[in-house]
Amino acid sequence: MPAQNSGNGNDDKRKPIDERIERPADQTIVMNSKNSTLGLFSLIMGIVSLLTLSCCGPLSIILAITAVITGIIARTENQEYATIGIILGALGLILPVLLTLFITGFAFFTPLFGRFF
Repeated sequence: MPAQNSGNGNDDKRKPIDERIERPADQTIVMNSKNSTLGLFSLIMGIVSLLTLSCCGPLSIILAITAVITGIIARTENQEYATIGIILGALGLILPVLLTLFITGFAFFTPLFGRFF
């Protein structure tokens, strides 16, 4: 036997959230799980590449390349996580190069100009 409407307006609270949201008839929600998963994977790889930068340089570069590639693939579906993953992956590629140049330059110029420091 179906539940009777009590008339006090509390029936909306019992409905699932999807039934409470009013949408136009032509609006549909489509989630492509493959691309959203790739975007999230790109974001995670970008974060991990930055975290492993100080201890595992080659692993960091591999993870950064992975973040950029998967981010580009996922970005074809306009994913926010993919864009952030690409940015973090690019930082994961640029920072090791800058750190290497800084350390090499510091090591090279310190013996020459050591008395000034």
